[in-house]
Formats: sequence, structure tokens, C-alpha cells
Amino acid sequence: MTGRVVDEGGAGIAGAEVSAIPARGGDAGTESGRGTIAGPGGVYRIEVRPGVECRIRAAAKGCRAAESEVVMPGDSVPDLVLAPEAAPAPAPR
Repeated sequence: MTGRVVDEGGAGIAGAEVSAIPARGGDAGTESGRGTIAGPGGVYRIEVRPGVECRIRAAAKGCRAAESEVVMPGDSVPDLVLAPEAAPAPAPR
């Protein structure tokens, strides 16, 4: 599966961690078993065993994680949009 990890403005997020999570538990059959790191432009590629339904999850420092709907190998994976983490609330006085 190939896709992109982007910010809210559509810019690619290189270095985002991307993993395939089996929809029904078990092993997604990924090459490394753990996922991959998005490269230039936020582009990633994960090899998933044929016939395995999974969700694609992306996370990056300073951003909230994003997860796709269930997809099958060969499906088009929509861009995973990472939003900035909310700033911590100020301490009460």
C-alpha cells in the first residue's frame, strides 16, 4: 500500500511513523512487522499480505495520530492528515 502523510495544509510530513493494523487482529504481514517511516513529501509504502484488511495509522511528534478506514491491499489509501497537538491548558491560579 502506498499513500501520503500530510499536515492540514496538505504539505507532506517526512519522518512520520506509519503502520498497518489488521482489522481483525493478527498479523498484517508487513515486511518489517512494524510499519515504515514516511519519506520525502510524506510518501510511504507498506507491503501487506494479499487479502488482509487493515487500517493505516500515522503519527509524528507534535501531531495527533490519524488512522484510515479499513482498506485492502490494492485499494487507494486517502492521505492521512495529521493535526497539531492541542497546546496544554494553562495551570489554574
